[in-house]
Amino acid sequence: MKKKVMICTMLLCTLFLTGCLKKTKISVSSFEETLKEEGYTIETIDKDFMTKDTKNIASAISKDGYSINYIEYYDDDAAKDFFNETYDKYENSCNIKTETNGINYNTFKCDTGEEYIAITRVENTVVYALTTKNNKDEVKETLKKLKY
Repeated sequence: MKKKVMICTMLLCTLFLTGCLKKTKISVSSFEETLKEEGYTIETIDKDFMTKDTKNIASAISKDGYSINYIEYYDDDAAKDFFNETYDKYENSCNIKTETNGINYNTFKCDTGEEYIAITRVENTVVYALTTKNNKDEVKETLKKLKY
């Protein structure tokens, strides 16, 4: 009997955690709308900048001049590649680093002492920001509103 209760408990915990470890991706229009509401200026991205793997790109510029960027790829693998390249570029320069890996997403936050880097991949989309330590809290709050 105890064994059955233990197995049921483990299954319920697994199902609960599975639901918590999944995020919903946002569209480029949702990204732009949310950041406009937050006071960012949306910049048009030249289509020549896009690679064969990118479907949509958007950049939101703050009043302080830093940007939060959105990239939608045609498939998850291209988004994973971009995430991993960015991770590898900054990983060793972090004083404080946090990582989260879920079923369909990865996050990496890096505080170098002078800069703050945040990148989140959800399925085939990536949202990332690079800013000075002075704007770290503002970036964190904006990414929360995006649910990234």
